Amino acid sequence: MRKLKNQRPAPKPKSQSEVHLVNLSTYTSPKIKEVRGKEWVSYGEDNNYYQFLIDRYNGSPTNNAAIKWLVRDDLRKRLRCY
Repeated sequence: MRKLKNQRPAPKPKSQSEVHLVNLSTYTSPKIKEVRGKEWVSYGEDNNYYQFLIDRYNGSPTNNAAIKWLVRDDLRKRLRCY
């Protein structure tokens, strides 16, 4: 059998679906607790929810990209208003 020069390989078949699912059942929101006599509101059991968000931002490329996109989108909307 003779090989042909410059013969391209057959293209790989595309996936059947372009739909991607995001599992939101793992989403955790803090328990907000208001205590009388204090001037602040606690977020989460250890009042450490913001550090949790920072850790997600630094530790996950997906969360990092999503947060950056949301911030840019919000800034664009705010700048258009003025």
